[in-house]
Amino acid sequence: MSAHVLNTSASTISYAAEISAHDVVRARAAVLKGEVRQVTRFLQYALGQDPVPLELDAGLDWVLQGIVSAMARGDQQRVRIDYGARRGLVLPRHVASDAFEPVLTNGLLYGGGEVRVQVVREPGPVLLRISSEGPGVPIADRARIFEPFFRGSNVRGKDGVGLGLAIAQHAATRMGYQWRLGQGRLRRTSFELVVL
Repeated sequence: MSAHVLNTSASTISYAAEISAHDVVRARAAVLKGEVRQVTRFLQYALGQDPVPLELDAGLDWVLQGIVSAMARGDQQRVRIDYGARRGLVLPRHVASDAFEPVLTNGLLYGGGEVRVQVVREPGPVLLRISSEGPGVPIADRARIFEPFFRGSNVRGKDGVGLGLAIAQHAATRMGYQWRLGQGRLRRTSFELVVL
């Protein structure tokens, strides 16, 4: 299935959501639209068809604020960003958004309470850490958490197709970074972006 076909499907779902008068249909269509968009984006990365050039065109703070400002107000209020000393770091905007947004969204969706984005101050390979309260990632799932279509055993039954973290990893790798699961305390999930 080509990315063009998936984009056409996403457009059809978007249109159905807009014309539907029924709130349940509109809400489900919005979820489907997001899932089709994720599958399309994953295929573009996996097939090497990413049309976005890798140009350093946006500061890290601008990328993160752009992601947060596109969220619902309730979610915006749950995100806390600590820029540390690397506020001026310049990244390719669209690819960086693909690297950060799925991890941040997962923290909001599966965690409880606040999601903290910390730009790490200390020298070393870790650039950024995103952490949230919540059930954490079960030990048995940790080795597969970045695999396409893999969903944690403790989040089954919730919306999603298991592509968000795979997309984030592809985008991070394209920029010369890699996501890894942090070593956090029980009931807290932490993802760290490290330099390759």
